[in-house]
Amino acid sequence: MLSKKNIYFGLLSGTLVGFSWIPFPPWLLLISLVPLLHIFLTQTSSKKVFLTAWISQIVLSVIGFFWVTHLIHQFAQFPLPLAFLTMVLYAMVIHLFIPLSFLIAHILKKKFKLSDLNSLIVLICIYSLFEHYWPAVFPWNLGYPFIQNSILSQVAEYIGFLGISFLVLSSNVILYFVFKAAISFPKNKLQFLKPLSLWIAFISVWLFWGVVNKKNILKPDQSIEIGLIQANIGNLEKMAAEKGTGFREEILSQYVNLSRKHIDKFPEARIIFWPETAFPDILNSEFQYRKNALALTGFIKEKNISMITGGYGYVRDFQNNKNKDYNSLFFINPDGSQNVEPYSKSILIIFGERVPFLEYFPSLAKINPAGEGFSAGPGPTTKNFQNIIWGPQICYESLYPFFSSKLNKLGAQVIVNVTNDSWYGKYSEPYQHLLMTAARSIETRLPTVRATNTGISTVINTQGITLERSPLFEPWSGSYKLEYNSKPYVTFYSHYGIYFPVILLLVIFGILVLKKTT
Repeated sequence: MLSKKNIYFGLLSGTLVGFSWIPFPPWLLLISLVPLLHIFLTQTSSKKVFLTAWISQIVLSVIGFFWVTHLIHQFAQFPLPLAFLTMVLYAMVIHLFIPLSFLIAHILKKKFKLSDLNSLIVLICIYSLFEHYWPAVFPWNLGYPFIQNSILSQVAEYIGFLGISFLVLSSNVILYFVFKAAISFPKNKLQFLKPLSLWIAFISVWLFWGVVNKKNILKPDQSIEIGLIQANIGNLEKMAAEKGTGFREEILSQYVNLSRKHIDKFPEARIIFWPETAFPDILNSEFQYRKNALALTGFIKEKNISMITGGYGYVRDFQNNKNKDYNSLFFINPDGSQNVEPYSKSILIIFGERVPFLEYFPSLAKINPAGEGFSAGPGPTTKNFQNIIWGPQICYESLYPFFSSKLNKLGAQVIVNVTNDSWYGKYSEPYQHLLMTAARSIETRLPTVRATNTGISTVINTQGITLERSPLFEPWSGSYKLEYNSKPYVTFYSHYGIYFPVILLLVIFGILVLKKTT
């Protein structure tokens, strides 16, 4: 049975983390885990440490990801009370890596009789390893909220936002010792001033590093005028269009009319961007004579512009006598031709775009709202279109650092992200997804063009700063001067970020071996 202290401290840490998550200010994160660290070091039962951290995980998940309720209500058509209950059940398990990291570290602490400092170092290394590898639909870490501070986030070029998360964990460790020493203050002022001075020095170095990195960012040497189109198509209309039961012509008409008005107002635009699956039909070049495809290419020829748009890909697999459908991104020239192969999404959202174990249980497609879903594309690749090397991403692919790092290493000059966040409501997820996408621009020092169906559409520069943002759930178009580098460099993080988990493992192994041999 957990004591009141365990419950209160678990609730406190979970609340502090939850209300530090995007879109809230991030500063409480620097101290949010101190109550949990106190339980970790003072509690003898590993089971109770796990349960206390589990309480924190549930609370922070409910606060930070309550938008899952809206997703379940919209996608699965659950009544709101049932959707909320499902979200709570989701919150109980989706971030189990938090209590698991505390459990494993506590077992090692007791087995090897580690000191408080070594125990906490092992804990944050294990926690960080889980952040790297824990499977999640919406992979997050404690570093992302700091993108709201332009200076502190600039170190991500070297350590990524997973590295910034480790700095947040380190801040909590130092502040734990500050609070521990504060209990004996003013009897032992020196013991209080030592960790406090260390924490001040730690934050000062972090700030200084960020300032230096921001000053040294490579300035752009190329630019192009572009337009982003956000038509705000509702979920029911999109679902009907995907199933071929109407709305396709109406959706296309809305995008074309909004684009025509934009081009008439901003005739200097060279490329128009439409979001994920904005074109509500198959758009492969071999289907260019279908009615909707002809209507689109006719508009493109009329206005003499290039277009990058989401749409539906289709391939007939004759070998297996099967059709393959794709969530794709198409590149269309001013003459309506496609001399660049479309990019197809490779990281598919479970149940929304793919059904696990479908090959073994085909009947699952009948009960899944999205049916069989899509086939997966080949992974990160670049596309040379209109003399710019694009690094395409669709929706949640922007949340995976390895994906953008690969685009950086492949020579991308600009990242283009198309998405549809209409399922998640307007209160937090659109801001979370936007800023987590912006994180990739800092890690790679590549600008990002982000076109969405319902918002937030924008251009993100190499500092991770978003330019004009579209409103949420409103038809809108935006004009931007996209600035980029003709010869971008591969950042330290894109080169070596993959080795950070190895360093964490070596630290853990080193502490345990040294303790074993002494």
